Amino acid sequence: MPKSKIVTTKQYRELFSAEGEVRNLRKAVPLLRLAAAQGHANAQNLVGYAYVKGIGVKPNPKVGVEWFRRAARKKVPEAIFNIALAYERGHGITKDLRKAFQGYRKAALLGYTPAQNNLSAFYREGLGTASNIASALLWARRAARQGDGESQYNLGISYLYGWGVRKDKRRARGWLTKAAKQGDMEAKRLLRDLGKFVDMHDR
Repeated sequence: MPKSKIVTTKQYRELFSAEGEVRNLRKAVPLLRLAAAQGHANAQNLVGYAYVKGIGVKPNPKVGVEWFRRAARKKVPEAIFNIALAYERGHGITKDLRKAFQGYRKAALLGYTPAQNNLSAFYREGLGTASNIASALLWARRAARQGDGESQYNLGISYLYGWGVRKDKRRARGWLTKAAKQGDMEAKRLLRDLGKFVDMHDR
């Protein structure tokens, strides 16, 4: 964002961190809309999110998606992800799982962790593409290594039950522990009952 007097005001510092992260989206929307209109990609994505969620503006998912598209044209990974999510849910746009898959893949290749997790799920369930367990595990590992708790959990149960991989109690425990440390209650439960779970599954 070009430097201006507003950047150093108390109001701006209350709304944005030193790294430019939004502290209060509702209050920041007017400034973000100005920046978005001037072509700032991250602001465009945030304005899109505000319209989709109705934060600081009247909810309008269609307008939100249009702002996501502007940011996505500038290769903002989160905006590409948000469009894919809109296609998956049919929120503000016609539901299209194939386009959702394509969007998740594009954002995943740019390193966006939530997209990698969702891409893994699409490969696993065969949504918008043919089911491919190997690809599902590949993207789950990428997301898990970047700290995504849901992917860590999914890898844990994959090793626990042998879904696409050889059963490995040690690796299952390792990934479930990582997920549990991020607050995943199901991972915590599985860790408590891991021995019993494995025994029941092997009977």
